[in-house]
Amino acid sequence: MGYPVCKVKRKRFFGVAETDEEGWAEIRAQVLCEGIYRFKVSYKGNKRFFPSSDELTVLAVDKEKPIIVVDIDGTLTRKGWRPWRKEPIVYDGFAVDVLNRLAKRYAIIYLSGRLLPMHGFTRKWLAKNGFPKGPIVMWWISSARWLSVRRYKSDILISIRRRIGANLVWGIGNTEDDIEAYRQAGLKAIILGKQADGAISVKSWYEIGKIISGQK
Repeated sequence: MGYPVCKVKRKRFFGVAETDEEGWAEIRAQVLCEGIYRFKVSYKGNKRFFPSSDELTVLAVDKEKPIIVVDIDGTLTRKGWRPWRKEPIVYDGFAVDVLNRLAKRYAIIYLSGRLLPMHGFTRKWLAKNGFPKGPIVMWWISSARWLSVRRYKSDILISIRRRIGANLVWGIGNTEDDIEAYRQAGLKAIILGKQADGAISVKSWYEIGKIISGQK
């Protein structure tokens, strides 16, 4: 069964929590309806660290709803992000429209090799260019194993599938690391602008739309 139809109060305050010795804090929030939830998290700072805030996006979907995982740099953008480059340009004229049409049938998860501090910039860029809303998972190097982007993406996807039973179906990327991570997690893979074993190769988002729309 899916989530019941209900109304959610906006700007609800959930609580305050203190971080532990490693900087982690936990606040429980009950999700009653299917949809995308945005949580604003604020840190008041201390003598050592400045105050800061960020926005988290949580996707609540029926476990049976199919999910598409999408890379960002080189997949939604023409080039990879670099500090000295101007704001990224959307990959082609089909990307935004195709992903929004697919979002009507699939939940969208953005899984990027960008470092975690770029979360706010990335979220704003996706919204500014009209991409559908969805959780943005970014590279967090918290262990030696995760010095590799491929291992990080693979572990995240396998964890999502095993822990919550998410119905991960398609993975879209532009590197062999993307494809290997998708394959290890059991997703059907599409590679954009290149060739890779075990992946469908395409040259545009128009082709991606035709391939995924033609299958369940």
